[in-house]
Amino acid sequence: MSLFPERKLARCPGGQEFFAYNGDQYSSLYDLARGLEHMDEGAFAHHVNHERNDFHNWVKDVIGDATLAHGLQHLHTRESMMRRVVLRIRFLELMKDAETRAPVTKVKKKEPGKKSTAKKKTAKSTTKKPKKKTTTSKATKKTTKKTTKKRRR
Repeated sequence: MSLFPERKLARCPGGQEFFAYNGDQYSSLYDLARGLEHMDEGAFAHHVNHERNDFHNWVKDVIGDATLAHGLQHLHTRESMMRRVVLRIRFLELMKDAETRAPVTKVKKKEPGKKSTAKKKTAKSTTKKPKKKTTTSKATKKTTKKTTKKRRR
């Protein structure tokens, strides 16, 4: 997965646009999604048939989105292809938003010759020993109650 989803959402370089059979021109995934929505079945069949899938090739080679290209490779209806492109756009937008919101933490490098001020942790066992259950007789409980009452008075 790319660390730069904005590149896949951007317009492609001039001269690498997709020229559809019906005369439309697409230069981004957004354009492709809108174009598939309005494209007639004859134009779609010209680009996607048993011998070729022009949308798959363009997305893979020009847009550079191998994941989407793989998803389009075996789709043969305009609606299914449009849904796949729209879902991918939404995913890339979420990834782009997540990358811009992710906090950047700086790691301080240790300067040579300086000692670390952090305390060293000792290797102590972190497992707690289970408490032993003690059994008390009824007589012991009664005497405990009596002594507790006496103390309260």
